[in-house]
Amino acid sequence: MSLGFDRGFYSIEKLLKEADQNDILVFAAVSNSGAAALRQISWPASMTKVFGINSANFDGESSSFNPSEN
Repeated sequence: MSLGFDRGFYSIEKLLKEADQNDILVFAAVSNSGAAALRQISWPASMTKVFGINSANFDGESSSFNPSEN
């Protein structure tokens, strides 16, 4: 999922739980423009059972807007 929010949304959370019940893996952006400023890890990447994915450039270097590794 190439999206991220500062808070959760019931309609999306319901679908994510359904995906989990059907053994579907979900990957989501760890930061996303505005949401990154409000949270260290944006939602839904911050949910349990969602894989958070950081950004990298063409050379595989971490993007400057990724959250801190600390």
